[in-house]
Amino acid sequence: MLVRPEVPANVGAAARTIRNTGLEGLSLVAPGDWRTVECWRTAWGAHDVLEQAHVFDDLGAAPRQLEPVQVVEAPGVTKSPS
Repeated sequence: MLVRPEVPANVGAAARTIRNTGLEGLSLVAPGDWRTVECWRTAWGAHDVLEQAHVFDDLGAAPRQLEPVQVVEAPGVTKSPS
């Protein structure tokens, strides 16, 4: 699940990672304008993951059963979920 991704290429990279690691599904929360050429180029070979992405307006609308593995906040700042 990506929450408010600012760079469309990050959405594409996440889709490609999902495809390459055998994970299933991409969920996006408030992604803004993510359907760009940059996103689709970065997702090379994983366009089906983008096409099937679940998009939510806010975190409250996202499924509760998902648990974060890693939470990344400001650029370069990473912390484990609490």
